[in-house]
Amino acid sequence: VMDRVARDVEGDPQLRARLFEISPIVNDYRTLPEAIGQAACQVAKNVGAAAILAFTQTGSTVALVAKYRPGLPILAVTPSQQVRRRLALYRGVRSLRVDIQGDTEAQITSVAAAVLDSGLLQCGDVVVITMGSPVSAPGTTNLLKVHRLGSDHLHEEHKPGA
Repeated sequence: VMDRVARDVEGDPQLRARLFEISPIVNDYRTLPEAIGQAACQVAKNVGAAAILAFTQTGSTVALVAKYRPGLPILAVTPSQQVRRRLALYRGVRSLRVDIQGDTEAQITSVAAAVLDSGLLQCGDVVVITMGSPVSAPGTTNLLKVHRLGSDHLHEEHKPGA
């Protein structure tokens, strides 16, 4: 029954149009977390990313990305087992429990190592990272980075299939 309901809902063209609609402009700008979530999906598509890594304390960062159904894996990284269980309900989302500590670059380095250790992605894969900085402050999704796993440098050029 749930499968039939989900298929009916997902097949509704009006619902699909609303899901992919950008939220209305408020005070001449969209909310920053909403803009980052949508941008992460677009950037991932443009650079041929293997996945989107979303660092999250509460799951809200992942929800902001998942609502656009980017068509590639979303890897949710959270220190909370409770959040991991909740994220299991999101389409296209897999989660890893990782203690996220240190400054932004240290967090990215430790999460990249955990993702590689998990076998979900490989060294050299390009990912789009989205997170709030500082990561310990829930609801602050404000960072987007293109990163090549196994590299400490900003990814500047990526040729899909190369």
